[in-house]
Amino acid sequence: MPHKIGAYVRVSTEEQAQVMDGSLDSQQYRLKNFVQSKNIQEKNWGKIVDTYIDDGFSAKDTRRPAYQRMLRDIRAGKIDLILVTDLSRLSRNISDFCGLLEELESHRAKFLSVKEQFDTSTPVGEM
Repeated sequence: MPHKIGAYVRVSTEEQAQVMDGSLDSQQYRLKNFVQSKNIQEKNWGKIVDTYIDDGFSAKDTRRPAYQRMLRDIRAGKIDLILVTDLSRLSRNISDFCGLLEELESHRAKFLSVKEQFDTSTPVGEM
């Protein structure tokens, strides 16, 4: 069954938004291309169902509008995999990240970071 993917992108400052590699558009483009590549490698690997954009929010905590909407969509079963360009876009706090992983596990959802290849959708990644 294909993954129902929630693509999460974030910048906290205007400076980050101006950097080509870190801009919201660049992050979205890289995630879309990653999914296309995975679908070539594995037929029907997944589809981006929604994109969650937190523009101007720090990852120091989870009080971000798009992040909270994404959690609600995980709980509702709308998405079953969170995809980010790199871990720092999602969290900068180990405690918050561990809490997210527990939440994902309780809803049989997964997490994948393109840069770090942190991928809980595979047995090796879960380990």
